[in-house]
Amino acid sequence: MGGKRETKVIKGQKKGWMWLILCLSFVLGFYGVGYAKVSGPCANCHTMHYSQTPWPSQWPTSTPSGATGPFRALTVSDCVGCHSGSSAIKTGNIPVVNMTTDPGTTGPGHTLAGGNFYWVVNGDDTAGHNVSYLVGQDSNLGLTPPGWDPSATSGFTFGQVAGGATTWTTQLTCAGTYGCHGDHTQADDFAAIYGAHHTDDSTIDGSSVGKSYRFLAGILGIEDSDWEYTASDNSTDHNEYKGANGNASYADKTTISYLCAECHGYFHSQIGGSTHPWLRHPTDIALPGSGTEYYYYNGGTGTGNPYSVVAPVGEVDLSNGVQSTVNPGTGTNDIVLCISCHRAHGSENADLLRWDYSTCTAGSTTSTGCGCFICHTQKGVY
Repeated sequence: MGGKRETKVIKGQKKGWMWLILCLSFVLGFYGVGYAKVSGPCANCHTMHYSQTPWPSQWPTSTPSGATGPFRALTVSDCVGCHSGSSAIKTGNIPVVNMTTDPGTTGPGHTLAGGNFYWVVNGDDTAGHNVSYLVGQDSNLGLTPPGWDPSATSGFTFGQVAGGATTWTTQLTCAGTYGCHGDHTQADDFAAIYGAHHTDDSTIDGSSVGKSYRFLAGILGIEDSDWEYTASDNSTDHNEYKGANGNASYADKTTISYLCAECHGYFHSQIGGSTHPWLRHPTDIALPGSGTEYYYYNGGTGTGNPYSVVAPVGEVDLSNGVQSTVNPGTGTNDIVLCISCHRAHGSENADLLRWDYSTCTAGSTTSTGCGCFICHTQKGVY
């Protein structure tokens, strides 16, 4: 009797749990779930003892850097292991920034928005950031980033990069004090992004690592659901980046260009406050209006120009959502960014550029792959 009664109770509990799960699914679906927040089976990322034999196929026995488990937070791998693979997006909807096969060079999906470490890992130090665990120190630059300004993150809510040291003594990491992602007050990568993967990021307000754009602490933006795997021009299928029209002395610490400036300092103007903006190509500055070549951005007519995923621009005001068009001359939007020309992780081109700068030929109608001419329209075709 007791066994039968226990079975009935368990069955009743199962029904109750099923209704609870259905209700939660409805609520979550109604309010929306952020793209970076992890969902799915816990076992995709965690294991209790890291002792199962044979290993489930999704669990690597070692990472591309050679590290073996067990890993902290009971995860089945580390940053490198989870975000490495043979395709740009792998099982579990995990973005891959370190492909183990050649991503190719053209077309949607050959890399995600931030690019890929493939080329720097395979021997070209000019083609990506030399992140430890993946590749050794940059043979051209050493440890200290070019343009480094220790004061760039002074007083920053999420800590000072490299602890404000005059020169770096530690190689660049994924996250933490010497990294791009997470809290700079935490030296350890895991600690720097702790909890971020489970944060409800349906609102990106920069208040925490999990509520920051792509876990870049304090940075704002609107995240494309597939990391621009299927991005296209003249559409809303892309990231929307935060910019500022004039950002001297790091006044706005929420822009994507400030993220770059955290390590590269006064490398470009306006973000660098140079006395003349054309000593170096400006960033965080709006595209000029009528009477300029920029007015015809991406072959447009000056109003409603098609947004380009080759040379993207940012917005000051993100409340209008992802934009499919660009309107130069507004003075407050359509901002030139560091990543208008570069990819964050790496690319197939020197200096992490989005295109091969050496193939740009002024006045040529065949330089269609040159992103410079997306903005400098009159230089490309006469």
